[in-house]
Amino acid sequence: MKALSCTVWKKELYRYSEVPNLVEKVKKMVDKIKTVPETKSFFIGLTLVLVTPLLFLLSDFFPEIPNWIIISTAAFINFFSIMFILNAAEKRHSRRVRGNE
Repeated sequence: MKALSCTVWKKELYRYSEVPNLVEKVKKMVDKIKTVPETKSFFIGLTLVLVTPLLFLLSDFFPEIPNWIIISTAAFINFFSIMFILNAAEKRHSRRVRGNE
């Protein structure tokens, strides 16, 4: 078996050293979403859910954009909309459990 050259080894090391950094970034993003107030979080999520189908409508006007790009963009938007809605639901649930409603 051939040994890895120094440049290939450094690329592999760099790639795996980025994973903890990515986890930190995701944690920061989730913390930022959690700081959004309950009503704003719900309305942001609901707006994103309702506006996403417009992306498919716009794809009819631009046929040169491949379908996989439209679908992956919609999935990305829906992921964040669900994050916002779940954040609002979690805050509402924690408020009801404490009895401050």
